[in-house]
Amino acid sequence: MTTKYAVIAAHRVEYAVTLMCGALGVSPSGFHAAQRRPPSPRAAADEAVRVACIGNFGRRARASRRSGSHA
Repeated sequence: MTTKYAVIAAHRVEYAVTLMCGALGVSPSGFHAAQRRPPSPRAAADEAVRVACIGNFGRRARASRRSGSHA
C-alpha cells in the first residue's frame, strides 16, 4: 500500500475518504481497490523485517533495564 493510501486509511474516521483522495491526488476507487488487494511480496517482507526489528529492540531494552546498562 502506498504512503498516500496508508494516510487515508489511518484518518478515514476523522475525514471523508473522497476529501482526502482529492487532497492527495488519488482516486477513491484506487484507494478502495488497494484496501482489497493482498500485500505485495515486497510489502510482506518489509513488514516481517519491521516486526523483527521491533521485537529485537524490545528485548534489548528489557535486557538493558534489568542489567542497568545502556546498550
